[in-house]
Formats: sequence, structure tokens, C-alpha cells
Amino acid sequence: MILKDESCLTETTMSTYTLSKRKDIIEVVLTTDIRIEDLLNSGCDSTNGFRFESLVELLIVCKCIPSLHYTKIKEGVYPNGQEVINSRFIFNKNITDKSGGCSDITFEHEGRLFPVSCKFYSGFDSKNYDVAIIKSSSGVLKSSTCLFVKDKNIVLEHTYTNSRSIHKIALDEIIKNKLLFDLGDVKNGLEIFRRTFRNLNMDDFYEIVNTDYLMSPRKQLVLKLHQQMTYLKFIQNIEEKIHNISHKPRSGKSILILYIIKHLLETRGDRKILLLTSIPDTLESFYSDLDMYIDFKNIECKKQSDFLSIDSSFTGIISCSLEYLKIDTNNDKKNKLRELGIDTVIIDECHLGASNDRTEKDILDIINITSKNTIFASGTSEKTQSFFRLKSSTIYEWDIMDEQMMKNINEQTGIDYMRNRHGDIFVE
Repeated sequence: MILKDESCLTETTMSTYTLSKRKDIIEVVLTTDIRIEDLLNSGCDSTNGFRFESLVELLIVCKCIPSLHYTKIKEGVYPNGQEVINSRFIFNKNITDKSGGCSDITFEHEGRLFPVSCKFYSGFDSKNYDVAIIKSSSGVLKSSTCLFVKDKNIVLEHTYTNSRSIHKIALDEIIKNKLLFDLGDVKNGLEIFRRTFRNLNMDDFYEIVNTDYLMSPRKQLVLKLHQQMTYLKFIQNIEEKIHNISHKPRSGKSILILYIIKHLLETRGDRKILLLTSIPDTLESFYSDLDMYIDFKNIECKKQSDFLSIDSSFTGIISCSLEYLKIDTNNDKKNKLRELGIDTVIIDECHLGASNDRTEKDILDIINITSKNTIFASGTSEKTQSFFRLKSSTIYEWDIMDEQMMKNINEQTGIDYMRNRHGDIFVE
């Protein structure tokens, strides 16, 4: 990483480092707290551009740009690159390497090619963005170009003198497809990267990227604001017995619940977490999310058909419907619950069939002997809140009004409303 060279590429404000290869940039990012502004401030525009390009490639390969997903990374002259299965091949290259031709990095997702152009300079220069060349090179192939620039607003606000310009047409398509990114997106991606890989040595880094990223269709999970707030509030209140996630439908409850489960398994040391629902079909969304995200790859899950045969040594999620447990003529399921020793129970769609005496007596009273937490989840939780007399501090709400206020969050009234409603954790 520490090299001597007379060329422009060695000029740097970071006197300790000369970053000639992509892996050098990775090592600095993994082992130091260097700011991206310092990394991209070498005093030489071309060096800054090559470093920016290397960072973008790193973040795409490691699935740290949340909206970009891939099933294959390709190396070679676009559009004829070959699939890469070893990340060393990518990251051992010089930062000046241009073996991809007009595309700085190319990835494939669901049969579509995504060539990427990275241009890190001030001002607007549609010709030098290379997007028209990439579009021409793509021919009849299914493809969508991504463009990373220093400031996307310069592209968005540009006024053209020729509405039929091939460069305008290519850029308009990128904007329409929401594939225009800038330094702000790269900063956010770098935060995700550091949270995920911080303090790994390079050998372990390569192994994880090869196994869990290059060779896996799974995605990197990034919690949305309301999911992150609820997760943090739950951690703050974890000593409380009962909690209620009261989030509007289709707001990502299953992902949030699985993220909480991940914490309980990995950090608190829970071994058996019972996931119940009043609507059996909703379990499919949990199974789908378990298979979709890298974060959940080590979580095992037993389904309802496995319930009576689950071994006491099992660690992970046990999932089934409430109705399944209630239909128990010979008490086999109640005895199994006692045998398993549930650490945490989570009841989704709790407004249907969960907030009543039968559920409390036949299921929760048995589970509560060993369980540390009971978490109810629903978009309409009023009945549950009333029946179990829940504390307001352990009710975590997110509704349509919250979503509407987020659309005007740049206004002080919106910020004040959300802080009053959700506490200082919203601002944090």
C-alpha cells in the first residue's frame, strides 16, 4: 500500500498512503476512519477520478448501494465481459485499469446488463460521461446504464440546446430509471460497507465477498428510517416484557421483525424464537425475506410441519399459525412448547385471534415460563394494546400520517412534528 512513484497518482494529502491498487483503497477504508473527502482530495483530478471509480466498484460488488442488485459481476470489454467468481481478480487491479472499455464496471441482474460510468469532476459535460457510447455499444441487448457523478443536481438541472442530442437521450433514460448517483450515495454506501466489513483482514474480506456476495443472489439489507427507529427503541426497552410494533400495512414489518430476531440470536444469545401469526399465508413473506438478504443467511427456520419433531438443540426461528397451536386435543403441542423452552415469542397480525383469554391461557402462559419478551405486531393494534394494557413507551408506531410528514420533512414543522411524536431518536 505504501509506494513511491513520480507520477501524478502518488500526489496525496494522506502522506502515509499511496493507493495504486483497488485493494489499497479497501484496506484504508477497512482499517482507518478516513473521510471520503480526504480520500478524494489527492491534488490531482485524474487520481481523484480513479479513486472515485474504485470506490464505486467496491460498493457495487459488496452490494452497498441499496438500489443496485446483481446476480453476476462481469469483467472485460463491455458488453462481452465474463463472470467473475473471485473478488481478488477485481481488487488486485491498478486503479487506472480500463479493461472494461467504456463501462467502468458491469453487472447483470435478472438477465439485464448494467454498465456503469463514473465521472468525478465539477461542471457538466455530457459527451465525457460516455453514456451515449455505452448505449450504442449495448446494441439490442437488454441493458440499463448507471451513472455516478460528483453532483447529480448538475445533471438534473442542465438545460439542453438540442432536445434530440444522443447524450440527452441517454441521460434522460438514466434519470427515468433512477440510475443516476453522486457523492452523497457513495458516502451512504461507504457507511454501509464499514458497518458490514469493519476490522476484517483482507483474506477474510475476500472470502466473505466471494461466498456471500459474488456467488449469492442475496441482497444487502438497509433498514428504512422507521424500521431503524423501532429497532433502536426495542433495544432500549428490551428489559420490558411486552412490546408492540404498530406499523401500517406494507411498511416492511417482516424485515424489521427478522432484524430484531437476528439481534436476539446473535447478541443476547436467544436459542429458540417462536414466530406466530393469525394469518398463515403471511409466513411466506418471512420465508422470502430470510432467503433474500445477506443479513439473515445464518438464521435457521423450522416450519409448522416440523413443529412436533423439532429437537431441543435447535437454534433459530420456529414458525407456525396460532390456530395450529390451539387445535391440540392430546396436548402434544402444549407439551412440545414446554419442552422447547421458548426465549422470545413474536405474534404477527395480532389483532386477529391473539388478543383474547384463550390465546393468553393456552399459549402465552406456557411460553412465558421461559420467554424474556413477547412482541405483538400489526397495522391495527388497538385491541392488543387494550387487552394486554401495554405501556405507551413499548408501543412503536408508524402510520400514514408519518409517511405524509416525511414528504415535507425539510420543513421545520415536519421535523418538529416527528420529533414530538417519536422522540429525539428521530433526529438522531
